[in-house]
Amino acid sequence: MLQRSIVALLVSAASIGAAETKDRALSPSGIAQIRRICRQVIGYPVANEYNLWSQLTPFLRSKSELDHLIVDCSSQHCSGAIRLRDDAELLYTSIHVPPEHSKIGPGDLTPDIEYKGNNRFVGIAFVRHGKIVFRRGDLPEWFIDQHKH
Repeated sequence: MLQRSIVALLVSAASIGAAETKDRALSPSGIAQIRRICRQVIGYPVANEYNLWSQLTPFLRSKSELDHLIVDCSSQHCSGAIRLRDDAELLYTSIHVPPEHSKIGPGDLTPDIEYKGNNRFVGIAFVRHGKIVFRRGDLPEWFIDQHKH
């Protein structure tokens, strides 16, 4: 009797785990939708990134993923990643013109050029299970290789 209960418990746990995995897996239509979003990225203004990335909400690994994006900037280039379900990520790069470089001189009429759409996304890659599903623009190989498992 105890053995049957243990077996039933294990079968139940396995089926619950399989159902959760299935819910978390990206469907072919979900992958197609992510690819469509990726096609919008190049040239998109960084200042409006939430409008772009919020389209990924159904595919995010966690609901708060967009609230905690980590972006690494070096010189005038920035890179970041958005974790998705099903061992997937979006990797992106953008141009960042710091305010001190955007000023022409004391008479500059647009000292806040940084917030007027000058900074744009220049690269995007959709990586799933360590393989590149979609890639466009300027994205260094070393950056992509860091995110392959």
